[in-house]
Amino acid sequence: MTILTNYWLVWLLLTVFLYIALLILVPRRIIKQYILFGLILGLLQAVIIVFVFQFNLNLWQLVGDPVLLGITTLFTPIAWIAPTIIFAAYFPAERPWYYIVGYIFLFAGGAVVAQLVLEQLGLWRSIRWNPLFTGLLATGTHSLITIVLLTTRAKIRS
Repeated sequence: MTILTNYWLVWLLLTVFLYIALLILVPRRIIKQYILFGLILGLLQAVIIVFVFQFNLNLWQLVGDPVLLGITTLFTPIAWIAPTIIFAAYFPAERPWYYIVGYIFLFAGGAVVAQLVLEQLGLWRSIRWNPLFTGLLATGTHSLITIVLLTTRAKIRS
């Protein structure tokens, strides 16, 4: 039996990897400042996206990620807290607008790469979905995070 036969274990390892990256990249005091932000715009936003796109529109399937109450998966929403905090911690608020646009596209591109890796691992099954759509969806979600950061004047890299 290989590790890939236990898909839930791979999801757990990927989630742990993201949190290790968070701890390496972002100081703990900054993580504490953005934890609520990560819960709302990382976890909650991921729950809504999984509920709509996987369970209602049936556009993709996250293979092996345990399903909770038939409305979301377990590890995907928890995993997205870490990248959301990283996004907020390094957000270039004091830079010109084109830095912010590039930053959004950088993270959207990262989401596309993450999807492609998940597909190669057998953890993502596109039903009526295309990586281009992931790029568009991620651009939208990171734009929403940007709007919240700028309108709430969240404390950036103190």
